[in-house]
Amino acid sequence: MRAHHLFLGTLAALLVRAPAAAADGEDLAGLLNETVVTAATQTAEVSHDAPATSTVITSDALLKYGARTVGEALDLLALGTMSGSDLSAFSDLGARGVSIAGSSGEHFLILVNGVRVNDVVNGAASVGRLSGMPIELIDHIEVILGPGSVLYGSNAMLGVISIVTKEAKAFSGARVGIESEIPTSIRPWLGFGQSFELFGSRGEISTEIEYFKQWGPSLYVEPAYGGIDPATNKPYRYTFSPVGTGVWGGADTSTLSQYEESSMLGRARLGKFELTYDALLGKTPTNVVASDFGTEGHSIYRRLLVDLGYAAQLTSIVFLKAHTFVNAGDTNTTFYSSWEPNCPDPSANCRFNSLLESVVEGVEATPSFDWFKNGTLVTLVGAEAERRSGRSVLNDFNAATGAPVLLSYGVFDHKDVAVAAYAQQTWDPVRWLGLNAAGRLDYDPRFNPVFSPRLALRVDPWSGGTLKAIYSHAFRAPSFYESYFSYPLQPTSVGLRPEYEESFEGSIEQRFAGQKILFGAFATHWTDLISYYQFTAQESAQYVANGKAFLPPAYIERNLSSIKNWGFNAAFEGARVSNAFQYGVNLTAALAFQQQPGAAATPLDVSPRVFGNAHVSYDLPGDLPTIALALSAETARPFQGAFTAGYEPIPYSPPQLIIHPTISGPIPAVRGLSYRVTAFYATTDREPYRIGPALS
Repeated sequence: MRAHHLFLGTLAALLVRAPAAAADGEDLAGLLNETVVTAATQTAEVSHDAPATSTVITSDALLKYGARTVGEALDLLALGTMSGSDLSAFSDLGARGVSIAGSSGEHFLILVNGVRVNDVVNGAASVGRLSGMPIELIDHIEVILGPGSVLYGSNAMLGVISIVTKEAKAFSGARVGIESEIPTSIRPWLGFGQSFELFGSRGEISTEIEYFKQWGPSLYVEPAYGGIDPATNKPYRYTFSPVGTGVWGGADTSTLSQYEESSMLGRARLGKFELTYDALLGKTPTNVVASDFGTEGHSIYRRLLVDLGYAAQLTSIVFLKAHTFVNAGDTNTTFYSSWEPNCPDPSANCRFNSLLESVVEGVEATPSFDWFKNGTLVTLVGAEAERRSGRSVLNDFNAATGAPVLLSYGVFDHKDVAVAAYAQQTWDPVRWLGLNAAGRLDYDPRFNPVFSPRLALRVDPWSGGTLKAIYSHAFRAPSFYESYFSYPLQPTSVGLRPEYEESFEGSIEQRFAGQKILFGAFATHWTDLISYYQFTAQESAQYVANGKAFLPPAYIERNLSSIKNWGFNAAFEGARVSNAFQYGVNLTAALAFQQQPGAAATPLDVSPRVFGNAHVSYDLPGDLPTIALALSAETARPFQGAFTAGYEPIPYSPPQLIIHPTISGPIPAVRGLSYRVTAFYATTDREPYRIGPALS
């Protein structure tokens, strides 16, 4: 659900110059053709050579088009991706017509300076306000569509989003800024970049600290009737009232739009060593099924990511990259629930405290061999090992007295080691032909080893034209939460397998006179998707009879469904007037159908069939402003659970258009001071996500 609103924001920065227009006579066609991506193969290459469909969003575009988060940048500027919000901490991320409600971005792999951000407990990674990724420090964002497990392992099913921060030369000096979404939020930030020399080696540091707080707006939540509680034969209680009405919502609340975040991101380099660091402390509202309406439930997130990397040309043929890292985080959630059996005392209201913790320590080495010293025959091999730990505990208290109701359940404390090895061979026997073959083997002690292959062919049959054909596999390992969490209504999962995806893709691209046109078709097949299985009354009784549970369980996580998805991506972009006038359009149309056991295939809920974006900007000369407009649009989307909850008729969210104009530039006569003013307008106030109780 999204409020129908107009947003205005401002940004002022000290010691920041507005980007200048490209010099007259600049070979813009060459610039477009030479867009460089690294995430597709772990080696730098021009985008039309990479074995994937990709978008590169530059720092100039982020500021010019007024993107406030990585998620907004994807919606407004990237090809084939889209996001949605269910008012929880993590945005849902979709690509190529597949968006899985409640997945918290776990089917995308998020990298920062090449380091995995997704955590091991729930696999999630945020690209919204709680991502800890300040826009000012980002040099560029690489969006690689399609399976990426061949080099990165788990989570890279929809694609890889690689965020690269700026070097000191692009972020030099002290910088300070303030941004406001008037009148509901504030975001001050402080940055610093500096080059130096130490012990005879050149070094640099670039970093930014930000604080964000949002205190509104107040949202009206339509009433939803949850029905009769089978434990009491009375209407469910969704408030602190001693008598339940079975109704959740029906009033204004600001508890669903209160966010707070502090973060620090940066990197330091000395000689051949580079240190990336990322720290985050955030507070968000909760969106827990059957939590009491309007209560001050919240989640507190903490993350610490530290990576030390080494890169060196060892010989004229051998280049080595290696790194060691720690990714630690925890989530402490407090919420209130008064319904049975979560709160077994009908005279009390209950407060729940849930703690999830994870730590991953890893090391990876990736040597590559450029056999002919000219990039035409390159072998890359790699191996990594991770020591992982995850922990969970859930406690239940009387909200009024603090007396314990249920303590130390939902407990798991698991440690293990996962290892992987991969290899990639690229070969360009002639200038117009490129081959890429790669494979990765992942060993996780929870399931059988997983092999992820990729085969790609590139042909340049005429000047400026490129044809690609790509076959690839990807997987997502069950999170520790899915594998080990349990509580009275949910037994521990047994024998969970990874989710798998098989993908076929073909594309044609033409570059001419500073412009590029791309059209690509794809087909994917997803199997073993993990979702909740609802027990029948007989199955619940059998669980108790077999001594597996004290209370009849309601559901359990299993590998249940599959998805078939096919469609096309199309893009057009270009620039004129010495790069001052820029424009682009991205469009995706796709069909996605989900198959549940014993049921007919249905359209995949919350997934639009057609979506895309468009942007246009003009850099006025001198100190005059840059004027930019970005649009994103999507067709109607089926409501979450639309085809499984018995709705009549099937509910859809309305089609949506987002209009996002921006004016930015230097403030005349004040050296180093700049501004940015943006507006935000959405044509609908609804998104297809369920909040509150699960209705059936």
